[in-house]
Amino acid sequence: LPPEAVVEVPGRAFPVEVENIAQPDEPQTLRQDIMRRPKRRTEFDTEPYLQLLRRIEASTEADERGDVLIFVPGAFEIEALVGAISEHAARTKRWIALPLHSQLPMEQQDKVF
Repeated sequence: LPPEAVVEVPGRAFPVEVENIAQPDEPQTLRQDIMRRPKRRTEFDTEPYLQLLRRIEASTEADERGDVLIFVPGAFEIEALVGAISEHAARTKRWIALPLHSQLPMEQQDKVF
């Protein structure tokens, strides 16, 4: 790749814990998911992500701080998840949902960093 194709974001490294939580309707392969998925998404199940946040809340002190980075496929899914997390955060007072995708204005993207 040419040097201008590489984006570097300076920062500190922190330990990361990865855990896979299988979902009952999870496709066996990406190919099956692509073939079954309609071109335009009209719904997105945010519940598995909210379950993850509840698991974190149950295993940490209320005043403990940290970050959770969640990757989902597109802007529709990101906005749906931000909405669900924001509603959850209004009740728990423990989360701030910050979306990041290319369709956001730069000032909103900068909030993440």
